[in-house]
Amino acid sequence: MVDNATGQWLRAWVVPSNRMGVVIAYLLLCLVEEFGGIPLQTTTDCGSETTQLFGFITALRLAFHSDIDIVDLPPHVYL
Repeated sequence: MVDNATGQWLRAWVVPSNRMGVVIAYLLLCLVEEFGGIPLQTTTDCGSETTQLFGFITALRLAFHSDIDIVDLPPHVYL
């Protein structure tokens, strides 16, 4: 995971497969726990493994930053 604003590597992992949505979602939640917060927006390719990440980040954004309009600043953007 890379912070796009600063270019800083937040964390890197070696996993058996990054093609499973549950793995990607788990790693996102590990970062949320470690850093104590969520990104305002995440960006990924359009792979099928990112659908659970999309769901988690959208739910977390709506729960903790409901004041930010999801149309103006979407929680997740697919490239």
